[in-house]
Amino acid sequence: FPTRRSSDLFGVGGINLNEVGIEYQTRDIAYVGSLANILSSRALNELRVQVSHTKVSLDPKNPTAYTIQRPTSISGKPANVPQAFPEIRFQVVDNFTYELGRHRLKAGVDFNRVAIDGYVYQFNPGLILFGTDQPFDPNNPATYPMLAFVNQGDPNFAYTATGASAFVQDAWSVTRTLTFNLGVRYDGWSMEGLDLRKANFAPRLGFAWDPTGTNKTAIRGGLGTFYSNTMFNLALLANWLSTQRTLIIASPGYPDPLSRGVPAGSVV
Repeated sequence: FPTRRSSDLFGVGGINLNEVGIEYQTRDIAYVGSLANILSSRALNELRVQVSHTKVSLDPKNPTAYTIQRPTSISGKPANVPQAFPEIRFQVVDNFTYELGRHRLKAGVDFNRVAIDGYVYQFNPGLILFGTDQPFDPNNPATYPMLAFVNQGDPNFAYTATGASAFVQDAWSVTRTLTFNLGVRYDGWSMEGLDLRKANFAPRLGFAWDPTGTNKTAIRGGLGTFYSNTMFNLALLANWLSTQRTLIIASPGYPDPLSRGVPAGSVV
C-alpha cells in the first residue's frame, strides 16, 4: 500500500523568509499478508506478516547554506535540516485460539525488527547570529555577527531494534451472564545503546457481567500492567545526540564564521 505526502515551503511565516521553506515528505510502502487456518471445529490459527518501508525527509532549498538569524528575520535554511528518517520494519504475528468447554484459550507471539538509518544536520554548516538588521558591511564593526554555532559531530546515525512479545489468555464463561478474562503478556525489546528491561511480564484481569441476563446491559472492568514499545527518539537522545558537539564562536567571521573570532565554548 504505497502512500506519499509532500508539503512545499514548510515552516515559512513569521520571521522565516521564503528561502527558509523546506520540502516535507513522507513516503510509506507496506506489504501485508495473512493466513487463517481452521484446524478443527475448536481450533483456529491466524498468521500475519508485514514488511514496510517508511521515510520522512525534510529538504531545504539550499542544504549547504548557513542559517542567518537577525532580530526580525531568519534566512539561509533552518538550523536543523536536512533530515531523513528511513525505517524498515519486519513483523510476524501468530495467534492460536482453542475452544474448550466454557473456556476460550488464546495464545500468540509477535516478532518485530526495525532498522533506521538516517541523518540530521544540526548547525551544519552552522548558524550565524546578528544583533542588527543592517546589511553586513566589512567597514562597519556594528554590522558584524555576534555569535556562531558550528556542529562538529557526525550527522549520520543507524540503529536497529528487535522486539518479541508473547501472551496467553483465557476467556472463562463462569455463567451465562459472567465472563472472566485472565491472561499474562511478555514484552521484550533490545536496542543498541539502550539498557532495556527484559523481564516485562504483564498480568491482565478483566470481566464482563450482564446483571439482568437480557443482553441489554453489560458491566465491564479490568486491570493490568502495560509496557509501551521503545521509540527510536530515545535512542537518538541517549546515543546520537551525545556525540553531537556544537562549537560556539564569539565575534565570528562572515560569511565564513571560522575565519575569525574567539571560541566561547561548546555544548553537547
